Amino acid sequence: IPGSGLLPAAVERGVRKKLESPTMALDTDPLLADSNSERGGSLHGLELEDEGQPAGLDVIAAAQDRRPFPRKATGAEALRALFVTAPLFSGYAALFALQRHVREQYGIKTGTHENTVFGTGVNALYIGNLIFRLGHNVLFSCLSPYHRVMLAMGSMVLSMLTLIVFVFSTTPSSLVWVFVAYGFGGIAVGTFEGTVLSVMAPLGSHIKEWAVIGI
Repeated sequence: IPGSGLLPAAVERGVRKKLESPTMALDTDPLLADSNSERGGSLHGLELEDEGQPAGLDVIAAAQDRRPFPRKATGAEALRALFVTAPLFSGYAALFALQRHVREQYGIKTGTHENTVFGTGVNALYIGNLIFRLGHNVLFSCLSPYHRVMLAMGSMVLSMLTLIVFVFSTTPSSLVWVFVAYGFGGIAVGTFEGTVLSVMAPLGSHIKEWAVIGI
């Protein structure tokens, strides 16, 4: 409430100006236009809304955090968010689903030494995920969150290419490619999960919702 001393001076001056001009049309202020169109409010910032809450309180809340009112994502924005997260986690799922096919490509039988080594190579996915979930803050500290996301997506591309080129396109002879493919996958998932939402945070919660749906 203006004059109560609860708000910073700069914020209070802005709120007081709004409240002293109740006849100002909301469509002239982009911060208030969304509230008027989506909430069904009137042109007066002090009139009661449908729920009985003064619209002026929304003005105060918006002035405090300097953010626009929430809005729904457009179709194009939703697709962009999905196409950031869905491909990488599709690769993550593929690494799980292809384990049996990779083992068959190598001709590995259960109970053999090669089967133990193969299982260790597959575990590189979980080990890499565990290390880079927090370790990317240290190992990639020189990179911005945006570039860490790009690095993670590049790691997943390398993981898929390793399986395609060195496992399924030929008769593999070395199990090292299992370690390489699943290791890159672990680096990708561990770095991506801890970074992608912080990259999308400035775009608003409506974009983050679709990013999480892609995950």
